[in-house]
Amino acid sequence: MGYKACHFPRDLNTSLEEYDALTDTPIARDYKRLDVLYPGSKFILTVRDIPSWLKSMEKHFMLHPASTKEKWIQQLRLDLYQTVDFDSALLEKSYIVHLETVKNYFKNRDSDLLIMNINDGDGWKTICPFLSKPIPTINFPKINTTAERLNNN
Repeated sequence: MGYKACHFPRDLNTSLEEYDALTDTPIARDYKRLDVLYPGSKFILTVRDIPSWLKSMEKHFMLHPASTKEKWIQQLRLDLYQTVDFDSALLEKSYIVHLETVKNYFKNRDSDLLIMNINDGDGWKTICPFLSKPIPTINFPKINTTAERLNNN
């Protein structure tokens, strides 16, 4: 779509100088600050059903235990999930709270927030109008899937 994107930026300040788009948990934690620093920015919140998200998170936490992570990543997990290790109850609560907090923060700002459920079929026809981009003729990409991550580890 013409954007230079960074997945899981380590340093938001440096990343924002180099990239047009940032994704993953650092953004989920810092979206309010980014919204203030970059007024008029577009935010996309991807959602999915909680059971499949928890299953994915369990695999992620198993493959990437907190004990092997740097302190800033452990803090990121605490900030977002209230835990550094897999805890389905805390994760589910954090997911619900985050979703409601984001929706409330962007209330009455439909042009600034898009909520997408890619697992349920949202793709080009959802994202392109939001970003004022033409719909590509190629299939909507699905990367960073569980199967792909397991094959790369």
